[in-house]
Amino acid sequence: MIINAIELTGLLLLIGGPLYFILVCQSDEETALVELLHRHIGRLTILSGGLYLFSVLISELKVFLDIDQLSLSIEYLNLLLVPVYIFCFIKLIGLRKPYFNSCVIGSGLAMLIVYSLPSYSVAQTDLFLFASKVIHLIAAAIWGGGLIVYAYLLWMVLNKNKVEYLPTISRWGIRFSILAITSFLVILISGAILTVSNVHSMAAVDGTLYGSALKTKIALVILLLLIFLFDIFKTRTGFNKLLNSNAEQAVSLYGQLRLLVTFMSVAIFSVIVVTGIMTTFLPPNTAPFLTPQTWVFNAGEYPVSIEMQPIAGSSNSIRFELFVPDETMQPAGMLVNFNLYIPETSVGIMKAEAIQVSQNSFQGEATFPMPGSWRLELELNKPGSELITGSYDFEILPLPLDKDLKTYLSYSSVIYSTSNKITFIVGVLLLFTYGWLIWRSHSGKSPAWIYVAGVVGVLTGFYLVLSVTLVKTYPSTYWDNPQSYTSKSVLTGEASYMEYCAECHGQAGQGDGAWAIENRGVIPSLLSPHMDVHTDGEIYWWITYGIPSLAMPPLAQELSEDKRWQIINYIRSLRHGIPL
Repeated sequence: MIINAIELTGLLLLIGGPLYFILVCQSDEETALVELLHRHIGRLTILSGGLYLFSVLISELKVFLDIDQLSLSIEYLNLLLVPVYIFCFIKLIGLRKPYFNSCVIGSGLAMLIVYSLPSYSVAQTDLFLFASKVIHLIAAAIWGGGLIVYAYLLWMVLNKNKVEYLPTISRWGIRFSILAITSFLVILISGAILTVSNVHSMAAVDGTLYGSALKTKIALVILLLLIFLFDIFKTRTGFNKLLNSNAEQAVSLYGQLRLLVTFMSVAIFSVIVVTGIMTTFLPPNTAPFLTPQTWVFNAGEYPVSIEMQPIAGSSNSIRFELFVPDETMQPAGMLVNFNLYIPETSVGIMKAEAIQVSQNSFQGEATFPMPGSWRLELELNKPGSELITGSYDFEILPLPLDKDLKTYLSYSSVIYSTSNKITFIVGVLLLFTYGWLIWRSHSGKSPAWIYVAGVVGVLTGFYLVLSVTLVKTYPSTYWDNPQSYTSKSVLTGEASYMEYCAECHGQAGQGDGAWAIENRGVIPSLLSPHMDVHTDGEIYWWITYGIPSLAMPPLAQELSEDKRWQIINYIRSLRHGIPL
């Protein structure tokens, strides 16, 4: 866990310092300060590069010690890229060749891509999420690494009383402020995208180690945002004043700026560490599929039985009922506790106390934040006797219909409903309006508080736009049905339905087909209100690819696309009638 935090911290510092130098300082005419900063960033780069390589080697130590398991991890590529990156940066100052800049930026991007390849985004084979992960890391390196370098620069200049360098630092501060604002917005947007994709519900946040780390990260980001806005409000207009102020005033103003930047550096360093820790936890990106289960096992020498029932109205909660033999109930006053967790990852560690409800039965409730191979540990605490324990391993499957859901930026979802259209338009208006206000404040045409309001407004606009465009869907969810809803289409769809669907779903769509009753019992009715929640595109996906976990076969080979859409029209008619 700590090694992962060190690895990410070292990587972002390794990349952030040189990027700050190239993007902000390299072209400046103050040659002496540029060379001084280059030497210091070079040392930081060597230190953070060594820290990163050390953490990679430590995390793979088991592989190096066990020759039978020797394999080439994709992250070993960074063992080659880091020396190339450091060499190119050190050569920058002496040769000033453009291709060394390209080499530093290119090798830095390559290292971030290599670092992201084993991540959960790639495990989901989702290119959009993978790109979001890489962009998130790039923005974090530019802002976090650059901010730490800028804080170090302020301390170095002020401690050595190099007041002649303050005008140059003012110019660098103005340049970096633009980079910092852009990077911070990118971090928030890409972070929101990754959070939506990695956490299926608030229950997953509350019940997993990943969720606990995520809440800590969000709290630190909010703290960062408050300091950031305060920094803008207090010092944004001060940069221009610093260029014309006397030495004593400049030192005083920069002392205040140094304090703020130092606080922000500590906060972002903490965010990076927490993010590194988060990479060791499995993200709860899929909801559990809770079904009734009954288990019989031994607690000590006593056989016990446990029935698990989903709680109506909750997608994550279940109720346990424990039945114990009569002989275990003497003497009276026995206490029963459940411990639930996923052994391989320690996900979802929780304790639940059971309450006695009858002579030999106890009830308790628990929440499952995610599917997986779970373990229940039972503790029977009898007064005046030793603790009786037992355990049982069981499987919680993911929701069948969530299997192929992926996160997309979908503009089809915008036109799906009037409320979505209004939300999107308001969000875009906020983006342009407050973006314009930020530009006015940055150019000195509006006061500093307008800048703060602009940042808040832009964030609100991005949130509104993403709330209707960033959706977890099937690729076909928002496709329009190309078959018009007519009586001819419905009757044609009925014929295909009777041939391919009625055996399971029933002649009237009530889920009482012969195969269903024989093998699974009655399945959900196609006449129930839940059908109106699903789009035509979602039903088309299920007909095309099936739902393996519910034994529904794919029908892409048996039915043409037109026939699949016609079946959907027939299904709609079961609830809404045949059109005239």
